[in-house]
Amino acid sequence: MRRVIPDEQILDAALRVIAEHGYRGASTQQIAHAAGINGVTLFRRYGSKKAILLAAAAREAERLGAGAIQHTGDLAADLTRIVDVFAHQAHTRGRVIAALLSELPRQPELADVVQYPMRVAHGVAGILARYQASGELRPGPPLQLLMALLGPIMMRAIAGNVLGGDALPPLDSSAHVAGFLAGHRSSTGAADATTLA
Repeated sequence: MRRVIPDEQILDAALRVIAEHGYRGASTQQIAHAAGINGVTLFRRYGSKKAILLAAAAREAERLGAGAIQHTGDLAADLTRIVDVFAHQAHTRGRVIAALLSELPRQPELADVVQYPMRVAHGVAGILARYQASGELRPGPPLQLLMALLGPIMMRAIAGNVLGGDALPPLDSSAHVAGFLAGHRSSTGAADATTLA
């Protein structure tokens, strides 16, 4: 009886191969070999390299969203959790993210992949918008606020890939969130926080 290779194993293999060779340089044969299956089996299950990447992107976005898109009413705790989830994703998938971003302008078929992280980004922006509506965060475009919160996390991941993982000190997500709130908490929210303390 033949052993059935789970989709998880195939998608993980695809992300490893793309991280190493880029999207254009990765072949379905390389992905099949890394997953421990033959190319025909891989083609029957997914049909194309793009379909494999879309499935991997959907899975990663689902994991990311499940961890990050939660509004509890505790601003600092929610932001810290979001930072932790994105920092983990950037650390574990930073190389493949960098490879895909660098190829996106030259590979139009990758545009479909962007829909998955954008859904997560909009979900997190929705949480920030709720805190803006409650007066805890300053008004402004929620996606811009999201970039201010998570942009440094992505830059850390890129720098870590270039310089090596040990070149940067560990991320202190609480300190990062405190710095973000120092610049983006509304004066009303800050006054409320002082009153409650």
